[in-house]
Amino acid sequence: MRLRTSFIVATALAGALLAGPVAAQDKPPIRIGEINSYTGPAAAFTHSYRDGLNMAVEEINASGGVLGRKLEILFRDDNFSPADAVRLANELVLNQKVDLLAGTFLSPIALAVANYAQQKKVLFVAAEALTNQLTWEKGSRYVFRVRNPMLMLTKMLVGKAEAMKCKRWAGLGPINEAITDLFKDFRAMMTERRKDFEWVGELTVPNQKLNPGVAIDAIERMKPECLLNGTFGPDLLAFAREGKTRGFFEKLEVVSVLSGEPEYLDPLGEDTPVGWWVTGYPPTEDNRPAHAKFVKDFEARFKAVPKFGALIGYTTIKAIAAGITRAGSTDTEKMIDALRGVEFDTPVGKVSMRAADHQATLGSWLGKLAVKNGKGIMTEWTWVDGKDLLPTEQEGRAKRPAGAND
Repeated sequence: MRLRTSFIVATALAGALLAGPVAAQDKPPIRIGEINSYTGPAAAFTHSYRDGLNMAVEEINASGGVLGRKLEILFRDDNFSPADAVRLANELVLNQKVDLLAGTFLSPIALAVANYAQQKKVLFVAAEALTNQLTWEKGSRYVFRVRNPMLMLTKMLVGKAEAMKCKRWAGLGPINEAITDLFKDFRAMMTERRKDFEWVGELTVPNQKLNPGVAIDAIERMKPECLLNGTFGPDLLAFAREGKTRGFFEKLEVVSVLSGEPEYLDPLGEDTPVGWWVTGYPPTEDNRPAHAKFVKDFEARFKAVPKFGALIGYTTIKAIAAGITRAGSTDTEKMIDALRGVEFDTPVGKVSMRAADHQATLGSWLGKLAVKNGKGIMTEWTWVDGKDLLPTEQEGRAKRPAGAND
C-alpha cells in the first residue's frame, strides 16, 4: 500500500513537471502581419529585409519568445500596389487576427496602410518607407516608423552639397511622396545656406519607368552644374550606364540618396559613378562590435553579406519585441503607450522610439562612391546618429495633425 502511494505521488509530480513546458509551448504566438513588395523592383531590398526579420525572430524565439510567446510573421506581397496592400491588411486583421501590422517599402503604400491602421485602430510599425508625412504631416496614434525619414537623409546630403562650388542644381527621381519631400527640403535648406543657390528644375518619372537617354537630354536642357539624384534600383542602373557612356557625369557633380546601399550599389559594378556623395550602408567595413557580430551571424545563417534591408528588418523586429515586452500585453493601446519612448538595442547601437512623433532615432551612413576590383564601394564614409539630425521632439510633435497623439 505504501509503495502504491509513493508511485502515485511520483507520477503526479512528474506530470506537474512536464505540464509547465507544455503549457508554455501551447501559448498562442504573437502574430505580426508583414506587408511588403517581395516581387518586382523592390525585391533586391525586401529579400534581404525578410532574411533580417527571420533572423531576429529566430533569435527571440530561441531565447523564450516575448512574454513567453513565440513571434510568428505572416508575410504578404503587396505587388507594388497601395490598393493590394490595404486589402491584405484587412485580411490579416479580420481573418488572421494578427496582433499588429508591419513593413511596407514604397511611401504611397505605407501611407495607405497607415490610413487603414488609423481607421481600424490597429498598430502599424512601418519599416522602410521614407516620406516625412508618415510620422509628421499624416502621423497618427497608431503608426510608428523604424527607418529614418527623408528629411534626415536630405540633411546629410546638404552637408556635402553646400560645400560644392556649383550654384545651379537640378533634381531627378521617381514620382512619389518621399522624392517630393527630398526636393522640397533640399531646396529650402540650400536656399538658407547658400545665397547663390539656384534650383533650375526637376524631372520626375513613374517608378521604374525611366528612359535614361530622354532623362539626360531633359536635364542637360536645364543647364545645371550639380544634380540631386533620387533614382534607385533598375532606374539607377540604367541612368548610371547611360551617363557613363555619354560622359554626362564628367560635366557635373552629384549627390544621391540611397545609392550607397548594397541593394542598388552592387548591380552597378564597373558602371558605379565615381565621386558621387551618397547615403548608404558599408556592411563589411563598419566594425563596431555589435554590428560586426550581426554581419557574422547573418553570414553564418544565410551564406551572404547582409544588405541594408537585412539591418532594417532585424531592427524592426527588435523594436516590436521591445514594445510588447514593455507593454506586458498585445493589447493595441497598451502596445502603443509602451512603444512611445521605448529604447532597444540594435547592431548599430541603442535606438529609441520618440514619444512625441513615433519616429525612431536610427542613424545612417554617408560616403563617396568608388570602384574597387570591379565593384562599387563607399569610401570616406561616416556614421551619423539619427538624434543629431532629426528635428527636436517638440518640433516633431508640432508637425503632426491635431490629436495625432491622443
